[in-house]
Amino acid sequence: MQNPLASFRRKAGRPLAFLFFVGAASIAAPALAQFDEYRPPGGLIEPPADRKGALDKAADEARWHLGRVRVAPWWELRDIEYIDNAFGAPGAKNGDITATVGAGLRAYFHTGPKIYWAVRALPEYVWWQKSTERRRLGGRYGIGAFAFWNRLTVEATGERTQEQAFLSPEVAALARAESSRGSLGLALRVTDRISLFGGFEKIALRSSVSLSAGEAPFDQFDRDETLLRGGARYRLPRGFSIGLGVERAVVDFVVDPGRPDRSSSGTSPFLELRQQNEDHFFDLEVASRSADPRPGSSFVPFDSATAKLAAGWKTGHRLTSSVYGSRGIVYTLAAGYSYLQDDRVGAALGFEISSRTSARAFVEVGRNDYRVAIPGTPERRDDLRAYGASLSLATGRSSSVGLRFSRQEINSDLPGFDRSVTAIGAGITFRGGNEGW
Repeated sequence: MQNPLASFRRKAGRPLAFLFFVGAASIAAPALAQFDEYRPPGGLIEPPADRKGALDKAADEARWHLGRVRVAPWWELRDIEYIDNAFGAPGAKNGDITATVGAGLRAYFHTGPKIYWAVRALPEYVWWQKSTERRRLGGRYGIGAFAFWNRLTVEATGERTQEQAFLSPEVAALARAESSRGSLGLALRVTDRISLFGGFEKIALRSSVSLSAGEAPFDQFDRDETLLRGGARYRLPRGFSIGLGVERAVVDFVVDPGRPDRSSSGTSPFLELRQQNEDHFFDLEVASRSADPRPGSSFVPFDSATAKLAAGWKTGHRLTSSVYGSRGIVYTLAAGYSYLQDDRVGAALGFEISSRTSARAFVEVGRNDYRVAIPGTPERRDDLRAYGASLSLATGRSSSVGLRFSRQEINSDLPGFDRSVTAIGAGITFRGGNEGW
């Protein structure tokens, strides 16, 4: 697993104009949506990206230069894993082996000195040893346009992703997730310290599951989301910035007969605080989240705070430390409940063993509180404990080999819902240059 702070240090090594930190970085940073897509344990939230610097580096490092077009090949054999509980279910375990292989291209080019384009086509194939119904083609495809003018930064992207991912904390199993996204973001530097930002995003989330193979009915989560946000940001000394904004979110479920409709909408103010220096970063976003049911929906109103925090720093010549936490709301498959509140905190240590070898270990704890939708349904709370480690060996400028181990243990206050998952895996990656986007 990549050390996020190491990536941050490489990016921060370049001198950054304030415009690109509060502009491109703010657009690229992950936002708090009304309902977050589930993040499995051990996944550290990365610091805001320097989009322009990353695109410049990707174009410079691309293997093939075809006139004005830079092309970077990519192939990967990843998630070669033995999972002792392949369906993430309580009770008897069903172990299986899985792997994902992919190969494709990324391309970068300019139309003028300040407008960048990026295109990617990265098809993948997911293989399972026993569960043949879970073998599927997928991949990541997209196009993005990025403009970096003197005071204005604009980013427009369109993406389609079909990949294997964890979709819910209550079923710790890999499943086929499909998403189509279109987004537009901008940042305007008003003065040397003040900037305005805004963004629009349209998302279609779908799941392709095989119930006959024993997969959970994640297609209950199929929905369309529309997000609109805007605000202002103020730069402070020592790399700090503070921002205030508001977000409007509308969620429309794709409802089949017999399936719950949890469509909702809400408007939420948010506060963000960031610091980004050469040897550390800090990123906090807190929202006063409000969501109400749409007409005909069984969604239970939500009115509380959600948050995301990530911080990392260098604690020695070879050692990096990081802490992270989040509070979000996630849809649930459990009958009688509308959603769950997912609270988690974690810490990780990264160690650079040599110039080519690095290791990372993490520990994470959390709690899921289920919100009752149907009277008479018992209250439920699940406690999470997770830990893991990974080892990465760089075999070339753009290639690496990795090993990893992880374990999740979930204990519920209701009988029959305790479960655990242990995974041991490896992967090989080749990138003909930096990813950029």
